[in-house]
Amino acid sequence: MNLSADLTKREIECLNWLAHGLRTDQIANQLSISRATVDFHLANARKKFAASTREQAVALAVAGKFIDPTK
Repeated sequence: MNLSADLTKREIECLNWLAHGLRTDQIANQLSISRATVDFHLANARKKFAASTREQAVALAVAGKFIDPTK
């Protein structure tokens, strides 16, 4: 578990929208990028956190204070 992951702005944005319950297609629409690009950013975030799932990456991003799902 790496809570000091060096996330990009887009990786943080994608994780944040995922934490707010958006699906991949909705995140893509929100950020005006393709679904494949959203998947790419989320996969990179998972690797940086050594997370098994997108949900685990979100949990680690919250724990590391990269995102705040209450905002």
